[in-house]
Amino acid sequence: MTKQTTVRLIMFFYLIATVKYSVAQNSDLLPGYIITNAGDTVSGYLKYESDTKLKKRVLFYKNKTDNIPEIYTPSDIEGFSFNTGRYFKSFQQKDDTASVFAKKLISGKVNMFVTGTNSNKKNTIFLFRSDTSMMVELNPPEKSVHYENGEEYHFTYRKYIGKIAYITSTDISEKNLNTLNYNTRIIKKYLTKYNDLYKDTNPVTIYRDSSRYSFDIMAGFPFRLNFNKVTCFRTALYFDKTFVEKNPNISIRMGGSFSYRNSNEGVDKSVKSEYQMFKKKTLSILPVGIKYFITKKRIIAYAYILLGFTYNVHEEYVVRDYELHHIRHDTFVGTTINPGVGTKFKINSGFILFEITPILNLDGYPQLMFNLGFSFTKRNK
Repeated sequence: MTKQTTVRLIMFFYLIATVKYSVAQNSDLLPGYIITNAGDTVSGYLKYESDTKLKKRVLFYKNKTDNIPEIYTPSDIEGFSFNTGRYFKSFQQKDDTASVFAKKLISGKVNMFVTGTNSNKKNTIFLFRSDTSMMVELNPPEKSVHYENGEEYHFTYRKYIGKIAYITSTDISEKNLNTLNYNTRIIKKYLTKYNDLYKDTNPVTIYRDSSRYSFDIMAGFPFRLNFNKVTCFRTALYFDKTFVEKNPNISIRMGGSFSYRNSNEGVDKSVKSEYQMFKKKTLSILPVGIKYFITKKRIIAYAYILLGFTYNVHEEYVVRDYELHHIRHDTFVGTTINPGVGTKFKINSGFILFEITPILNLDGYPQLMFNLGFSFTKRNK
């Protein structure tokens, strides 16, 4: 079997596997439970989605093999929780007839729940005491404009300051409270310090968002290549970090790659004078990138783009008067954009991956590379 035939067979099985699994159910499921309005706990599996999606509804599967989920809205159940400690409770919003799910960030004397992601300054925040029935709803500052005697006056109403003072039994004039901006992280930090004062009677817990880490290692070769004329290969190593509770389909990517291209044909002396590139080595350092992916039952399809710089080593034949005059060596540093698309297939604790990415061939034109590798993933919770 020739090397070209081997390449074609690998590509054929890759396409067959992609078709087979592309229709599989989207299934990033984790063990967890729902709490009914009657207070009963029902265990099963929950679809792991972003905070923004989960504030409106949750997809619940009694068994991991179920194809159709039960959909629960905030009015249907009291709350739900993943086995990672990510817990949501249903709340009725004061100025809205609809209920929402809010995620628990801290517990102690004062418990804090928030809708949406931690970084969104327009979130609604719910606070309630553990030792009383006290509960308040915090909303962003309200701005208004008043006109009087032809003058324009701007006012900002920070009602959330008074509500925090109320639920913590704190003097509203207290400096640290009175300068508190409406920001989920800032309010969380303030309430954590408050809860620490009462940790002996009300143990303090702080929820930290989960992250998912992935490591990809691969090697590749061109789609079309005459192995007798050219030697060409590529290796790469990538690291991904996904903030799964903000957006589980986007990750930050960084890494590096090395590519090697060498002509096996020797110098061409049929021209009078010419520089003939015959060897190119490129080391790419790629510290900045983003990857978008879609998770299926046993497959992850993805695309990414990386930015960075390259260290290049070129070797050229210098032909003069139809003779090889000498070999020239050049090294230089440049910038690069590295895109790619690929597919990962689940096997045991890791993934087999297939990826397509371009490189520049010896003539300086783009050339598609077919990459095969291994990937493994780890959550921080």
